[in-house]
Amino acid sequence: MSYKNTSCPLISLALLLISSHVLAIDLQPNDIVAPAPGRTAVTISYVNAQNNNLYVNNVPTGTSPNLESNLGLFRLGHTYTIGSLPAVSYVEVEPIFLNLIADFGLPEELHLPHTTWQQKIAALRGRVMKRLVDEVTTAFAKHHYEIITGQLKGSLLQYCSPDIEAGIQTAKNLARDRIFEHPQKSGLEIIAHQSLQTILDAFVPLTMPHKTLSFKEQRLMSILQHSGANFQNNHYNNIMQVLDIISKFSDHQAYSLAQELQGNKVGFF
Repeated sequence: MSYKNTSCPLISLALLLISSHVLAIDLQPNDIVAPAPGRTAVTISYVNAQNNNLYVNNVPTGTSPNLESNLGLFRLGHTYTIGSLPAVSYVEVEPIFLNLIADFGLPEELHLPHTTWQQKIAALRGRVMKRLVDEVTTAFAKHHYEIITGQLKGSLLQYCSPDIEAGIQTAKNLARDRIFEHPQKSGLEIIAHQSLQTILDAFVPLTMPHKTLSFKEQRLMSILQHSGANFQNNHYNNIMQVLDIISKFSDHQAYSLAQELQGNKVGFF
């Protein structure tokens, strides 16, 4: 759902306040498409949770505490982009985390009045990680023999609670569909691939022991030596030194060096 201006959310809010009974449909990630950047919307939600099981160290105790919580949330959302790439909004990530938390309880940051979305994400992530660590540790201990003998079939997540693997897969799908397969992201990956290919094509031939270097290759060798390379008679070790140096480059350094090697940029070093 998207709004062209902030008046629509306010009208919707007024209608909700005068309604005696309201029904809602709980949307999951990918059920909706995020609106265009620069839109603002208000959302109001109510969550009632009941729990009749008490867990200690992720193990049910058999007692029935009859716990019940009621949570009302008021959110003001705004769509945006980051670095020309799509940003996954909090409203899309929150349901994934809530499903993964299960019986570990909602963090108090969700209903504090002045909590930012960054703080909410951090609190949810911490609670989810706590459950994941407990679940995976339990699964690892239970199937330790199969793991060390190479007999375990499939992923360790498959031996955790069913919602664990499903939640992780939902998060992967969201990241793939909204970020990694975005045209802008694909373009950056193509540029990065070409940059690495250019750098490797320039430096790897220098790793051959006792190679006679041309003037250009001597300049390239000085770059490697400046970065700590010390080639010997072992061809394999020389190649590994080149890979170690390249792996330390930031994205900007790798791109700039590739442009320099192709004669498109001056003054990198």
